Amino acid sequence: MKEDVVKGEDGGLVPMKIRRSLNRSQIGTTIARISAGFLDSRLVGASERVVTTVRESSTYKWLTKEPEPVGVVVDLRDSYTVGTLTRLGDVAVERIEPYWQTSRVRSGVGTVNRGVRKVAETEGGRWLVRTLRPPVTPEETSGEPGAGESG
Repeated sequence: MKEDVVKGEDGGLVPMKIRRSLNRSQIGTTIARISAGFLDSRLVGASERVVTTVRESSTYKWLTKEPEPVGVVVDLRDSYTVGTLTRLGDVAVERIEPYWQTSRVRSGVGTVNRGVRKVAETEGGRWLVRTLRPPVTPEETSGEPGAGESG
């Protein structure tokens, strides 16, 4: 003979006779009163008010807000690899610079630079400059003093 069963609160099956006996017993009644009293207690209400107050506080919002994207600047000149390459480049420039001042390549670069400036003054050159110019940043449009200047 199979006993009638009901699904318990935790998902398990409880025989019906035990469930009925527990509901009628002093222990079952006490457990029901305690759990109902706890749910209606001042402790639960107070804890909910504390949680609400904390979550609405400026400190909690400040600690839990998403970080603003910030550019991080790392000086690689202090590293072994990049620092060494930078120093080598500095030495090379110091040695080559006197020859550059009198070279034909320098005068050729100057001529090309003047030609590019003349082309930039034409309608097609202005269109090309507008097309290739990077977008305006929010700092440049804010109207703050020094906005858009690079240091």
